[in-house]
Amino acid sequence: MTRNMLRVLLILISLLYIETEEERNFFMDVTNTTCAKFGKQLRFIECESFKFCSSHYGISVRTIFTRDMGRTLSGRVLMKGTLRKSNRTITILDIRIHACSALKQMTSNMFVKRILIAFKKTNNLPTNCPLKANVLYRMDNFSVSDTYIPTFWPLFNFTYTVELYDRSYLFAMWEVSGGLVPKS
Repeated sequence: MTRNMLRVLLILISLLYIETEEERNFFMDVTNTTCAKFGKQLRFIECESFKFCSSHYGISVRTIFTRDMGRTLSGRVLMKGTLRKSNRTITILDIRIHACSALKQMTSNMFVKRILIAFKKTNNLPTNCPLKANVLYRMDNFSVSDTYIPTFWPLFNFTYTVELYDRSYLFAMWEVSGGLVPKS
């Protein structure tokens, strides 16, 4: 229980410091972006990341559903980190969401509103369900930089994963790996 409370407190404090202009003692480095489909719910999924400049990346994802997806569609957002000085992996964020609810309430959460507004500007997702079959859904050049990371965070390697479920069946995932590396 105490571990979960500390995790929630760390996330809340971190979100309050989003886009701070303080000097950082680290660079953010994205090393790998992968995606995969495991079922027949998607025609395809493509993802890529590219570096704009130091600690600033663009991420793009494109997919087409093979059938309308509504009430049975859910997702999981998972972020894990490994401190550079240890091999212990900690779960920083693990959220399961119903897709239709998330689409309706995309900008109502004040703690993540700035990130979600930027996310909404880069994609063509509708604001309600269902997600239609045979429509190209995309997120183009979503900007990720170290300004979203509080200056007091330790150096660590991270894996950020988004999983898509149809009922309880995992049918797609998208993953970005990288780390916070020291400035030389």
